[in-house]
Amino acid sequence: MELQVNFSGFEQQLLLNQVPFIAKIYEGEGEPSEEFNIIRIVLDASEHSLLRWGEAILRAKKSIQKGFLILWELQFSLLEGSLEDEARFLTFHLNIQHFNEIIWIHFRENSLGVALFRGELSLQQKESVVDYLKSLAALLMDDVHCFLFFDTSLVFDPTTYFRLVSQEVFGHFHLFLKGPCAESYPFAVPAFGWGHARSSLGFCSHMLMTHLPQSRVTHALCLPKEIDLKYLHSVIEAFGSIPFRVIHEDVLTHEWDGIDTLIIFPNGQSEKVRRKIRGFIAAGGQTGGQHQARRFDCVGCDDEDACGHRSGHMLARLKVVVLLVLDLRDASRDGIDHDLRSHRLLEQIDASLTAVQCFE
Repeated sequence: MELQVNFSGFEQQLLLNQVPFIAKIYEGEGEPSEEFNIIRIVLDASEHSLLRWGEAILRAKKSIQKGFLILWELQFSLLEGSLEDEARFLTFHLNIQHFNEIIWIHFRENSLGVALFRGELSLQQKESVVDYLKSLAALLMDDVHCFLFFDTSLVFDPTTYFRLVSQEVFGHFHLFLKGPCAESYPFAVPAFGWGHARSSLGFCSHMLMTHLPQSRVTHALCLPKEIDLKYLHSVIEAFGSIPFRVIHEDVLTHEWDGIDTLIIFPNGQSEKVRRKIRGFIAAGGQTGGQHQARRFDCVGCDDEDACGHRSGHMLARLKVVVLLVLDLRDASRDGIDHDLRSHRLLEQIDASLTAVQCFE
């Protein structure tokens, strides 16, 4: 089975065999209702496992006969031991090899993919644990799509949350996210809902839920490595109900395809990112050749001669990196009155955000 998760142009959409698909994954006990379309099946792959997966295999066969797909979850109990133990990693290696030979070869045509982790991670743990998971994922067969269940229930600050779930570390892993920020900012990163349905890709739960509609997200916030929290909080407040993506500065050029509105914080951006934005501007504001140069209004610019924002300008001639770059031309698509939205955004932003820096 060919599974493609497509975010081109920030259209957060899951495609299964090239057809739009909403994942409704059952992880409860007993038999699911027919409204679900995927069954989560857990396999003990820990270092102490005897790999007795016969009962799970039998359940998978029965579920497939009823028309369900399978999401396999390999439980390594990763955080219960050392990540430096070579013998432990070798055991995981052998367990994954067993999975490839006994499970995946026979069930790949009816499987969504494989989940390798379920739990919480701190900022201090994230990079080392994810690197370890990448090493495990590399042992799976090439056509396996890998998933992580990431619990952020104890994270209430959006800045911490955005750093925890940023794609520059997770790479090709697909995420299931749980927690207040995951529900409050459902489009910040492409992710499935875990225990909730605040996602346009689908959810994993023991009960049916109403998911968000699939939509194209045209606003994005470039997250620098260092940022004043009051700036970020003010921007989030200004967004209101407007959906937006969060892109870490290290993967900006990989993720900005399709953006109509890019929000940047010049005081916190690295010179590397500044060069990327210069290239974006020099290219006429086109993204992947799919969009014409956009017209932007500049908020808070102190240098009107350099910017020319009173009359507006094409992105190709944009010569400032402003604290915020807002495109308010097409407010009607959001169902919000243009003047009202413009006034609300500008009023809230101007009240809390100040200086900008201009390119030389």
